[in-house]
Amino acid sequence: PLVNVGCLGILKKENIIYGNVKNNNNYLIYVGSKTGNEGINGAAMASNTFANSKVTEELKSNVQKSDPFLEKLLLEACCEIADKKLAVGMQDMGAGGLLCATLEVVKRGIEKTSIKDLGCEIYLDKVPIKYEMKLNNILISESQERMLIIANKTNLSKINDIFKKWDLEYAIIGKTNNS
Repeated sequence: PLVNVGCLGILKKENIIYGNVKNNNNYLIYVGSKTGNEGINGAAMASNTFANSKVTEELKSNVQKSDPFLEKLLLEACCEIADKKLAVGMQDMGAGGLLCATLEVVKRGIEKTSIKDLGCEIYLDKVPIKYEMKLNNILISESQERMLIIANKTNLSKINDIFKKWDLEYAIIGKTNNS
């Protein structure tokens, strides 16, 4: 089955947070659900055909288990960060996980700022994980209910307070720099 979904919303233009970095020395903050192996190759799996039951059984471990309560807490925290204008950028960690999210925010930052040597460092040992994982799987896990927040040092404590208020696990996992 093909499912098409659309969403329409009204928001204040000044509250839009784009998924990009704006300069060096921005902090990359991971917030939300811990990373696990269940999202590995999830986007690729969605394109597969399930011709036999053996393939279906093998792919069950790729299916993500959503947590609507955590998703609501994350949504509220992100809205509060937007209202208080504390984030430089924000990006979901859906298809492609942390690897694609960080690549996309840096690439957009380069395009918008013309800082050609903009890059980032990611510290995978800081990423909250559910259990022992291979480093490459931490990078590409497509677990739900996770966001990448890009912030200046001056706003870190305020963002920390918001995450504590909403009882969200988070970690500073990297920093933008000259590549």
